[in-house]
Amino acid sequence: MDFAPWGNEVIEKMKFLNIPCLMGNHDERIAFDIPVVPLSKHSQEETEARFLAIDHSKKYITKENKIFLSELPFYLKLNYKIGKKHWNIQLVHSNLKSNDVYLYENEDDGIFQNILNESQSDVILMGHTHLSFTKYFNGKWAINAGSVGRSREENRLASYVILTLNEEKIIP
Repeated sequence: MDFAPWGNEVIEKMKFLNIPCLMGNHDERIAFDIPVVPLSKHSQEETEARFLAIDHSKKYITKENKIFLSELPFYLKLNYKIGKKHWNIQLVHSNLKSNDVYLYENEDDGIFQNILNESQSDVILMGHTHLSFTKYFNGKWAINAGSVGRSREENRLASYVILTLNEEKIIP
């Protein structure tokens, strides 16, 4: 809910349209007034921008909207029935336990398989790193949708995922 001056307007629009969403790391910092700490992966310029943006949001987002952010789900589990097949899709910002863990494509496959097993899901969809990837494990997927805003893709373009489900398979 930061890095732009319209945090309240965006939250109000989400509430008005009843748009389902997850709590991200910045939402969590703003809602619960969690301190911002420098991260080694950020340049000095990005660190300063993070402090400025999050502090701005903490100051200007209304109390009611902070309550809304605080009540966002940490993760969502979706179940789609296609024919006789039930597909379980786990949505998270980062992982099942924290909004601050960076899981990149080059992580050990066991990390993603553990999340899939723990959540009893066919697909785990995540973001947080702002870098898209897909990993396939014996009929199950770990997918990072990347980011529509603040993309970290090499070409800096927005990225997102469209899943196609049928009775036999999932196609990202």
